[in-house]
Amino acid sequence: LRAAHWLLHPADHGVLVIGWSRAQHGGDTTRDLMQSAWTIRALLSGDTSDRPTLPSHLPTPVADVLRAASEDAAWCARFGAHGIDQALVAAAREAFGPPQFIPFTPLRA
Repeated sequence: LRAAHWLLHPADHGVLVIGWSRAQHGGDTTRDLMQSAWTIRALLSGDTSDRPTLPSHLPTPVADVLRAASEDAAWCARFGAHGIDQALVAAAREAFGPPQFIPFTPLRA
């Protein structure tokens, strides 16, 4: 799950994973979770290198979750997808307050 396999749908706030020709059944879940976290880092920073930096403007609670999810395999394995989602929701609430709709139009940025 690398950045090249993510097709973003800004209007729907969604992502479609593409390019499954090399997918393997029973792959390493922890590795997939970590690669997804690296892809999010790349999307947030605009850095497409193998080790994208965390942007300085990213709130600390969210940065901490992304750092752990992308760099700490044991943390990813322990939390799993559901636990990482819960940690990210808690970090976002701490950083931004309760959920609210904010239009996302990257072409206007």
